[in-house]
Amino acid sequence: MKKLSKFVLACEAVLIVLMSTVASFSLLESDITTYPVILGLVLVGGLTIIWKYWQPELFSVLVFAVAFPALLKHNGVNILDTLNGKWPGADTSFAEALGLGMIIILGYLLLKSMNAIQIEYKELTEGQAEKNETLIVTTDKLMATTLFVFFCGIISLLIALISKAVTSKVSGALTGFTGGAIAIGLGIMLLLAAALYWLGRTIKSKQ
Repeated sequence: MKKLSKFVLACEAVLIVLMSTVASFSLLESDITTYPVILGLVLVGGLTIIWKYWQPELFSVLVFAVAFPALLKHNGVNILDTLNGKWPGADTSFAEALGLGMIIILGYLLLKSMNAIQIEYKELTEGQAEKNETLIVTTDKLMATTLFVFFCGIISLLIALISKAVTSKVSGALTGFTGGAIAIGLGIMLLLAAALYWLGRTIKSKQ
């Protein structure tokens, strides 16, 4: 398990640094204050590695909060008056906003899954479970989780691209409908939720 543990820890560290860096640069770009923000996020994320029962939600929420202004600036609706230049945050393109959002969401899913699997392995080995069998089950779960998140990313990307094309064609028809942005967003969320549910059921049935 030592090699597997080191590999998982390395993956967690890479994810934490990646999420912290892209979020910080999306907020402050190349400003000198970017680096203390990165360091602060990495330190909070590091606590989830040191103390496994400290779940990665706090770190992920902080990363999302840092990236939120840049994500909002890409939005066509001027939520919280973010499009007037008073808020910090990079003027992201569609591809940049999509990539930023996917890194944060998929990174959180991976961190959460790895954290839960490591806690479960520790509890099983401290009990009466066979170490070899537990190691095999743990490895299988890690592989299944990685594949699940990968396919979630692919489906999310496809839905985002399709929704971008659909939105551009139906936006004119929804101009007079004040809830147009909400309706489109809700439809996309429902499609994504259905796809994730189907993937989860499929992977679970094969385990």
